[in-house]
Amino acid sequence: MENDRADTAAVYALFASVLVTVPDAEVRDRMARLLAAAGDEASAAVDEAADLEQCFYDRLVIAVSPRYLPAIESCMLDAREDEGGRLEPGRLDGPRMTEVLACYRTYGFDHRALRGFQPLVDSLRPDHLSVELAFMAHLRRLEAAGGEKGRAAGRFADEFLRRHLASWVPTLCAVARQRGEGDEYVRLIEAVRSWIDLDASAAA
Repeated sequence: MENDRADTAAVYALFASVLVTVPDAEVRDRMARLLAAAGDEASAAVDEAADLEQCFYDRLVIAVSPRYLPAIESCMLDAREDEGGRLEPGRLDGPRMTEVLACYRTYGFDHRALRGFQPLVDSLRPDHLSVELAFMAHLRRLEAAGGEKGRAAGRFADEFLRRHLASWVPTLCAVARQRGEGDEYVRLIEAVRSWIDLDASAAA
């Protein structure tokens, strides 16, 4: 069980890292491994011809880009359909951001300590997808250590997964599909959703 949770923590950490790092050959390899880990074996290969760096900026960095994905829990939970049936993200601030911050403090997690493209990392909100994934990695590592503290961390992780990531990532996937073709970052976010489902089913 401990080894399984250590492996689970490593996958969460990889997802968090890839979503905040300018893609190079190593990141492409990580993306392919993550797609496979989430069950996307048939399409795990990352398109070598794709302008992945520009896609990274458009999808995750440049907020004025029409392809930008606001991967933020508060925005997705407050999303509403417009007259044309398209989902429009809601406001940035909300009670969930305050709630996740309280969760981080409970387990000594510094949401500002992620490593990656520094301008993006510096702008991350506490309820950003990458931060919540990094927190899940932190909790699963604590769980893998075993003992009563490990079991408590595992229960906390299961509840955080249910209440937070599982509650809004499906909406993010829907927004991603509406904002352009299914590029590598759309596939990656879909893989995050699949991974969340896998972890939730293992915890059930």
